[in-house]
Amino acid sequence: MVQRRVLSDSQILTDLQQRMADGLLHPENLIHHQGYGNRRDKIAAWAFAFLSGFARLMPRRLGYAVFAGIYGFVGWAAFPIKRQVKARLNLAFPEKSPRERARIYGDFWQNFGRTNFEILDYERFTATLLERIEVEGEAHIRAARDQGKPLIFVHAHQTNWELIFPLVKSLVDQDLCGLYATLAIPQIHRRILHRRIEGGGFPYPRHFRGALALVLRDLRAGHPLVIALDQRAPGARYPFFGHGAQTTLVPIRLAQRSGGHLIPVNMERLGSSDRFRVTFHPNLLPDPAPEDLDLVDVLADYNSLLEGWITERPSDWFWLHDRWAKNTRWDRTSPK
Repeated sequence: MVQRRVLSDSQILTDLQQRMADGLLHPENLIHHQGYGNRRDKIAAWAFAFLSGFARLMPRRLGYAVFAGIYGFVGWAAFPIKRQVKARLNLAFPEKSPRERARIYGDFWQNFGRTNFEILDYERFTATLLERIEVEGEAHIRAARDQGKPLIFVHAHQTNWELIFPLVKSLVDQDLCGLYATLAIPQIHRRILHRRIEGGGFPYPRHFRGALALVLRDLRAGHPLVIALDQRAPGARYPFFGHGAQTTLVPIRLAQRSGGHLIPVNMERLGSSDRFRVTFHPNLLPDPAPEDLDLVDVLADYNSLLEGWITERPSDWFWLHDRWAKNTRWDRTSPK
């Protein structure tokens, strides 16, 4: 197996600064992340580096078993988190029995452990990425490209979502743009950022006010966007499993303004292994999209797809996100 070279933090920082100087990386990506943070940040960065080294030394099958066991124990022992996650499972699946929800809870933590093992062992794992992923629905990508349409891939935090970015890049053979949430710990933020831009990419932090204009520019220049559509976002609440969930309309609005195709991406782990199935679904927008397109209807279509994926494979989804914070019934608005 080919194994990529693992860069030190100083090498990563130097590379990121050089990309910034060359105009290949927007300064906003590093404006608050060029130092080492406080003492707690340094301890967390050391722990991340230690666990990464530990993961790289393990045979893959053993690593999956060990990390599934570690995170299974965390799920059992972390009582405040357990209470919160089980409340979300109760909200999403009131029809399931307590035993069924308990099984989903345990399977989620084991799957989360496997995902973290892959993230920690990222360089070795992605060296043979395409050998581990079954791809379905590529025709929807080709249809958009044949028409010269911008591509916006919307995905959820299912199993190892970090693999979607390099997978899409390999399929379209284009530099990608992306919107992401920055990490609080500078050294970990730099390492994850470097992974996302390795080989070419234009990421922008979501908090940056000028990010949407830059993404729209990149889309029109032929750079596909990869973005998660299942994170809590400030603003109105929209229906998700029958309850109001704060959800962003940004990807849908960008697709409408750019005239692009909005392609949902579903990711599944096949069993407990290091193999996956990624399915690209048909464009969610009418082509061409009218100016009076109801963005909420499009979002409802996506949420309906996502609910089906989660219901079919609930342990694959990242239940640690609080999608229903301050849960209320949804309030339908229709911004244009």
